[in-house]
Amino acid sequence: FTDACAACAVCSPTRASVQTGRYPARLGVTDWIRARFQGGLIGPDGKNPSGYTGGRNRKLLCPENALFMELDEITLAEALRPAGYVSCHIGKWHLGQEAHFPEKQGYDFNHGGCDLGQPPGYFDPYRSNRKFYEIPNLPPRKTGEYLTDREADQAVRFIKAHKDGPFFLNLCHYCVHTPLQAKKDVKAKYDAKYKANPTTNHKNATYAAMVESVDDSTGRIMAALDELGIADRTLVIFTSDNGGLLGPTDNSPLRSGKGFPYEGGIRVPWIIC
Repeated sequence: FTDACAACAVCSPTRASVQTGRYPARLGVTDWIRARFQGGLIGPDGKNPSGYTGGRNRKLLCPENALFMELDEITLAEALRPAGYVSCHIGKWHLGQEAHFPEKQGYDFNHGGCDLGQPPGYFDPYRSNRKFYEIPNLPPRKTGEYLTDREADQAVRFIKAHKDGPFFLNLCHYCVHTPLQAKKDVKAKYDAKYKANPTTNHKNATYAAMVESVDDSTGRIMAALDELGIADRTLVIFTSDNGGLLGPTDNSPLRSGKGFPYEGGIRVPWIIC
């Protein structure tokens, strides 16, 4: 589809919309959700913030942003469960803290879904020295393993384990989000490419290499479906939560990029197979 648009120009609102089929304004999630390491602490009442924010010099006030997607929202996983589907979330969730993780929203398995909107780093172990800044449900496995490859491996394992029945896989790569980190050999390929063609609008080899890693992951999943003989009865949807990040990439001829409600911020890839 050439004219697909995300529900919002930033991640959490779009992700909540994908999960529920509802617009961000309906959900009360209209901006990206602050993780705990960013100060997004839920009050003792366990409720989302209410009211409005903005100074007296502002023409418009904004609603206080949510810190999680409410549990009474019906997710894809919850809608599919009565039909016998086994559901798995892998990668970025960014819709709340432990009480609102994927397993609290209908998913049977959760590998990497937490309150983080960005990983501490893209190489195993996926943690930092900063409090709450780690992926708690993706334990270290192989030092230096690339996060996107790990997510792809978890996805293929899930597919193989549940190939004989209906399954739903919600794979949300942390790529291509900051911090921009890529595999050295793939980055070197794009360094050479951009050096040979300095007039291109795209000059960030790291960003390009990260995109390629997502492509490789998609290829592994498609190959697994073919290998298992279930491709003809499996629906695959590929899309994104917002447009490209200004600076590292260029959305031309679309105007602007991530964070802005122009087409550069909301036009996304959408492929259905």
